[in-house]
Amino acid sequence: MTTLKTTGLFVGFSTNNTTTKQTRWTDIDLVNRDLYCHFMTRKGERIMMPNWGFVGWDLLFEPFDEYIKDQITSSCEQIIASDSRVKLLNTVVTQYEYGIQVQMDLLYVPFDVVDSFSIDFDKRSLSN
Repeated sequence: MTTLKTTGLFVGFSTNNTTTKQTRWTDIDLVNRDLYCHFMTRKGERIMMPNWGFVGWDLLFEPFDEYIKDQITSSCEQIIASDSRVKLLNTVVTQYEYGIQVQMDLLYVPFDVVDSFSIDFDKRSLSN
């Protein structure tokens, strides 16, 4: 991840930080955390927001073909388009032994910074 001096343009707080114990998030870190939350939510899981979330969780056990890849790419495009702080430049969806990896090149608009955002969707996390 790109190291950027914190400007405080975006500031957020979280009480759910079991790994980092960080409660204050700013700028690109906050944008990434918001995107991560959106991707980690199964589509239809959020109350009163049936179109919010990522469709990939429902496709993890489907045979990985071009149709599935297109569905995941389309969902990524929708999620990124819903956040005006970023623009999607490129998306690569790949399958690995236990799931799917999505890697995106994003332009963080207010900072004029391009960086990659990668997230893994692991089948093993659903078996608990």
